[in-house]
Amino acid sequence: MRERAEMEDSIDSALAWRGEASGRLSVLQRNELLEMAEEVASVGHWMVDLENGSLFWSDEVYRIHGVDPQQYAPDVESAIDFYHPEDATRVAGLLDKAISDRQPYNFELRLVRSDGELRLVRARARVRVDDNDVVVAVFGTFQDVTEQHRNETFRRDLLAWSTSEGLSVGEKLSGLLLLGRRYVGADVAFVEAENAGERRLAFAEDDRGVLTTGRSLVGAPLVPISGTRPEPLLDLADYLGRANAWLGGNDEPLRSGLGLTLRVNEKPYGSVWFASRDAIPERMNKAETGLLAELAQVISYELGARERTSELVDTARAFRQKQRELDLILDTVPTRIWYKDNNNRILMLNAEAARSMGMSREEAEGANSAELFPKMAEKYLADDRAVIASGKPRYGIIERYAPRDGEEGWVSTDKIPFVDTQTGQPRILAVATDITHMMAVQKSLEQQTEALQRSNRDL
Repeated sequence: MRERAEMEDSIDSALAWRGEASGRLSVLQRNELLEMAEEVASVGHWMVDLENGSLFWSDEVYRIHGVDPQQYAPDVESAIDFYHPEDATRVAGLLDKAISDRQPYNFELRLVRSDGELRLVRARARVRVDDNDVVVAVFGTFQDVTEQHRNETFRRDLLAWSTSEGLSVGEKLSGLLLLGRRYVGADVAFVEAENAGERRLAFAEDDRGVLTTGRSLVGAPLVPISGTRPEPLLDLADYLGRANAWLGGNDEPLRSGLGLTLRVNEKPYGSVWFASRDAIPERMNKAETGLLAELAQVISYELGARERTSELVDTARAFRQKQRELDLILDTVPTRIWYKDNNNRILMLNAEAARSMGMSREEAEGANSAELFPKMAEKYLADDRAVIASGKPRYGIIERYAPRDGEEGWVSTDKIPFVDTQTGQPRILAVATDITHMMAVQKSLEQQTEALQRSNRDL
């Protein structure tokens, strides 16, 4: 963004220079310089000459408006008419105020192109005065920031979904697939799992609600996809054939799409697909590619959490009957597991949970969380009792982990209510995954987003 701001300042300086009587470069050289700057920064320029009322647009400004320089001659009134009706009055007011107050302006408003497409544009303006201190021109830069705003919104929504609490894995995946589907303009999004040559529709989200998860088809080998980078695929017959079969032979079949590979718990899982009945752009820029790669990573994480939680719940149901076997299994799992009563007393825990508290299992079992987690015990107890009262599991609780004698950090906790079959007393199974590193990455991402937004506001 700093380079872009510097480029815009260079354009502004060149514009101011453009009208000066004396110059060291020819008109042709100056125009070539400006065209080169526009191409690099994707920023057009314009100027209103107040002495004769004319309006000049550079080629980039024509392109943003969707008009042909040979067929349209801009003037101030018709240029303002390109803005959304709710924004046009503000544009006229800003121009008048710049002339009367001799102050620059900077705005982001909606513009309606000649083909009817709505775009978000950023305009910056300054005034120029003559030797008598009279304002003789208003000039500035013009930029289409629609995609930039779209990418910022996608990153913000992705962060919100990845850190949301109280949702099941299925609810999260549905939201993530919808987010990706809308981002690329697809009609269908689905996660396809592969096992021993069989493809299973694991999760799906489509615009007509006809896809049902769990369907399976056996087909040809997977179309190769390089790494985890999203690649527009030219030969989609295999994938789209299965997707159309899942759709039930719809009269409007899917015709294009793109796929991303998924790795769950460090193992190949399958792929996530976004497919459309129309054309999806064959090329995506670096920013779009990176954002979709982030989406695939979040989907992979949620699928892994689903697998881990499912396995742990199944194991917990056989807790009483296979105590020794369960201890052995739980002690090999890197996830932290506690089995507690409704008064925050730890009845059992696995080795990883004890290690994270700086204690042995013998020291921790029977102790109250108020002693072991003095900073967080009250919240833990409130969450436990809320889950017990509802009778429903609560997944993905993002919370601080602050044991008295262990290292502090962040965990994602699933809490599952149980009833002791012997005593009839309520119990809670807490399964926590260390996400300290992921939270640090997310904080860094937020800081980068905030810095980007500040830079945009300063442009």
